[in-house]
Amino acid sequence: MKEKTTEKRSFLWLNTTQFFGALNDNLFKLLMIFYLISVLGSEAAGEVSAATGIAFVLPFLIFSPIAGMVADRITKSKLIVAAKASEILVMAVGTLSLVTSSVVGLYVTLFLMALQSTFFSPAKYGIVPELVSREGLSRANGQLEAFTYLAIILGTTAATTVPMITGGDYRLAGFATIVIAIA
Repeated sequence: MKEKTTEKRSFLWLNTTQFFGALNDNLFKLLMIFYLISVLGSEAAGEVSAATGIAFVLPFLIFSPIAGMVADRITKSKLIVAAKASEILVMAVGTLSLVTSSVVGLYVTLFLMALQSTFFSPAKYGIVPELVSREGLSRANGQLEAFTYLAIILGTTAATTVPMITGGDYRLAGFATIVIAIA
């Protein structure tokens, strides 16, 4: 019975980590888009959205095979902890970029954020069979996916709400991403 409780708790922590990571990815990406449009003007909206999409997707396309090989060679739990620690650092760089109004820094942050997620993903999916029983594997994967999509929806919603709460102060909104990364 104790083994089942430990199994549930370990999976809960993984799911929570994944949830906050996906929430943060979407929150920061959209905060960045809104901030850049507010600074560069609405006529730059198309270019900002396209460049942001490229900066976010590129790490997944380029580094996913490498991330999978790394997840096969390094203990998945250590890789997950390292990825989560790097998320905190990346969000700090992103907040600093907002504070200093560094457009290049924001794009670098977005790239690094996606790179962190790229290395987190294979470890996340690879560790699930180690955390849950064979009979619970499909259910666990379903829960992981459901909470990921919930985080995407909430991150998207928060990106429109947080700037309103902070009175349009994107620097303060950036600090929210650090808090989420730490959570």
